[in-house]
Amino acid sequence: MKRSLFVLLFAVFVSLTSYAQSTRSVKGNVKDTTGVPMQRVYVKLLSDVDNLITSTDVKGDFVFPAVKSPKFHISILLIGFETFAKDYVFAIDNKAVVLDAIKLKEAMNTLEAVTIVGVVPVKVSEDTVEYSPPAVREGDAVEEVLKKIPGVVVDKDGNVTTEGKPITKIRVNGKDFFGGDVATAIQNLPAEVIQSLQIIDDYGDEAKLTGIKSDEPTKVLNIKIRPDKNKGYFVNGSVGKGNEGRYSGSLRGNSMSGDRQISYESFLGNVNSRGGGGGSGITNTKSAGVNYRDMWSKKLSVDGSYNFALQDNNTLGNTFTQNNSAFFNQNQGSNSDNRNLSHSLFMNLEYSVDTLNFLKLSPNFSYNSSDNSSFGTTNTSAPKKSSFRDNKSSSSSSSPNFGGNFYYNHKFMKKGRNFTLNGNLNSSKSVQDRDTRDNYIDIDSAVVATKDTTIHQFIGTDNINRRNGFRVSYNEPITPTSFISLNYSLNNNHTESVRNVSDITPSGGLNFIDSVSNNYQYTFVTNRVGLNYRVVKKAYNYTVGIAAQPVSLDGHDISRDLFTTNKTFNWVPNARFVYKFSGKENTLKNTLTVNYNGRSNQPGFNQLQNITDYSNRNNIIKGNPDLKPEFINSMDLQFNQNNNKSGYLMFTNLQYSTTKDKIVTIRGYDGTQQQTTYTNSEGFYNLSGNYSVTKPFSQRKYTLTYSGRAYYNNYVTFTNAERNIAKNLSLNQGFRFRFDLKDVMDADLNGSYTVTTTRYSALSSDDQNVKTLRMGINGRNYFFKDLTLGYDFSKTINRGFIGFSQDPLLLNLFMEYRFLKGNMGKLRLQGYDLFNQNTGISSSINGDTRTDSQYNQLARYFLLSFNIQLRKFAGGMSPNANRQNGQNGRGGQGQPGQRPGGNQGGGGR
Repeated sequence: MKRSLFVLLFAVFVSLTSYAQSTRSVKGNVKDTTGVPMQRVYVKLLSDVDNLITSTDVKGDFVFPAVKSPKFHISILLIGFETFAKDYVFAIDNKAVVLDAIKLKEAMNTLEAVTIVGVVPVKVSEDTVEYSPPAVREGDAVEEVLKKIPGVVVDKDGNVTTEGKPITKIRVNGKDFFGGDVATAIQNLPAEVIQSLQIIDDYGDEAKLTGIKSDEPTKVLNIKIRPDKNKGYFVNGSVGKGNEGRYSGSLRGNSMSGDRQISYESFLGNVNSRGGGGGSGITNTKSAGVNYRDMWSKKLSVDGSYNFALQDNNTLGNTFTQNNSAFFNQNQGSNSDNRNLSHSLFMNLEYSVDTLNFLKLSPNFSYNSSDNSSFGTTNTSAPKKSSFRDNKSSSSSSSPNFGGNFYYNHKFMKKGRNFTLNGNLNSSKSVQDRDTRDNYIDIDSAVVATKDTTIHQFIGTDNINRRNGFRVSYNEPITPTSFISLNYSLNNNHTESVRNVSDITPSGGLNFIDSVSNNYQYTFVTNRVGLNYRVVKKAYNYTVGIAAQPVSLDGHDISRDLFTTNKTFNWVPNARFVYKFSGKENTLKNTLTVNYNGRSNQPGFNQLQNITDYSNRNNIIKGNPDLKPEFINSMDLQFNQNNNKSGYLMFTNLQYSTTKDKIVTIRGYDGTQQQTTYTNSEGFYNLSGNYSVTKPFSQRKYTLTYSGRAYYNNYVTFTNAERNIAKNLSLNQGFRFRFDLKDVMDADLNGSYTVTTTRYSALSSDDQNVKTLRMGINGRNYFFKDLTLGYDFSKTINRGFIGFSQDPLLLNLFMEYRFLKGNMGKLRLQGYDLFNQNTGISSSINGDTRTDSQYNQLARYFLLSFNIQLRKFAGGMSPNANRQNGQNGRGGQGQPGQRPGGNQGGGGR
């Protein structure tokens, strides 16, 4: 069957790509006025006997292979650019027509993409917000640019969020950069090469072509490089030494020559890498990475990255867990040392066979290994009983992973008709050996008895997971504004797991324990057949669809010779509606987007197994073979508003979801021992929303952003057979006031207040209240020509944490002196956590169980560092791209937004 399917697909592919030229071919090229090629731009050709449409490839080239008339008209309509229209006449015997290059000019005003002129010009379209870079100092990285973008938050570890959602991937000119590692990329690329920044709701490759967006989007940052910076190099090296044994060194560089770009990044230090103090514990890091991108031929482009990291981490932690329904409390202290080694390799190969056929291959490989040792104590208390556990363990593990994805698309000559085939193949293996020694002291005050037990075990695990699948879809235009899409997908997920547990005797021998060992394998198979209908109008577009999804699970517990079978069927609907409110120039523009989708989650195999797991004597787990899959209905509403004259921006989002047959945990407590099993329950839903409003003042020297989030969750739990409904409400309100004063300061004053309350229906449960107030200011002040004072000051007030009452006051300072030609050298003295109050406190609530944690973090230190930057682009040494009037790039006006065409990498419009 598979061979027949392959032969059929191959025959279809060959027939589609070998369409004979019976008349004349017409070739051309499309670029913007700066000479940058524009890819995937639709080109239309009309004559008395021809009505053809095609699109440009990555080089901006297009071809019509069979044009009947020697006299024809070509037109190009692209949002953000003036319409191109021209008549052509050629000799009747000319069989290979080559047109002069077509240069598209930017339109001064557009409706769908609105340009806000100022420090941060912006273009807002359905799935993409595009910014031109604001003015920053010479030598700054992309990270400093992002900090000035309204609604974008960059933390000290390089994590980027916008509209309350994390940016999970980064691209340069539409291609993945450093494997999508956002923090590495924004600290590696200099601000001066930026043409524009795009924040994209990415729905995947297929959505770009079909416009059908049925899955949840991910936030992607795309950096478009200035054409005049596409040839040259820049290198950034730094070295630093501090007290308390602190040190830091890095080397970063980029070489660009047209389509070819090679980037390198390396780091060595023990200042917890990115922010100088982020993350739990104390980490010593050695890392390196390289990224490569090039056009190997006119039709073939390639990009890839390799990354290596070796990290040694020591973490001290204290965790308090409380279940009020059972009056069960647990306090854990731990001290762990971990060494982690990782290698990762990722590639993308994109082959434009011709203007109608496109193929993309994305292989990947990674290898991770770790060696860990830890010791800790656990105190567990319950009515009349208590338990003390002293634990020591060591482990080593390795996990190689490899796989890949492929994507093929064929566009037919009829506009909107296309065929897509994509698939994936992934295999992973995880092996771990663990030596653990536990000493338990159990106290029963009711009978005045104490029991002392020591358990010393060797645990070996070997897990294999193979995932593969494919999806095929066909899209057909019904009318010029309506389309229908048929799709089918098959996904197979196979897992094999072996867990062998043995007691270690005093002489070092091993006694196998079959009651807590396990050997099983299972396979999930999901088939899905779907139908979508889409309508596209000038002011609005919508998509409605339905899919049938049968799912089967077949498992075999080999060690107990037990078989598990679970078959389910679901109808999966989806809908999307986008409306663009019309408005005059320099007035408010509004966009409304509504999404609905349904999806199912299958229970895990461990949850379905009809066995009891005694591997942890404090938590005995039993599966439930009668579990049903849960089905989630979710709706998302977004309303965006902007004004191209004042620079006013507003983003709002409201989400609601409800879950049928929610898989929940049933916990039972017998003194200090917990028994866990699973069941399906109704009554689970959540409602959340967030907003962000930005308003600039005084020629955008000052920018005020105020934002808020709200979350309400209705969660069902079971404790000792008692149904308990937890109603969790979290409210957050924050503000950000940005100063951008030329030659004076760049600063950000911010504050937020968060309150989280949880109410329980069970009378035995105590309500929970946690409050956090944060206030701070960070920025840089400039003195004279070459001296900079940087600061990051914050105060956090915590209330409601169990056992933790610290309210840290944090202050980081640095003084930097710039010297050498072109300010290539920088000497910096930095003081981190000057009040020595850095703490890591967090709180989480899961149903009727609350957990508060505290981990050690890097404390006060001082660091003296030297940094040098070397850069050269076509035309010689390059000053900052945003530097003006011979100044140092502090403040000033940015460049207006650039074309929205080309490698945006966002969802289809």
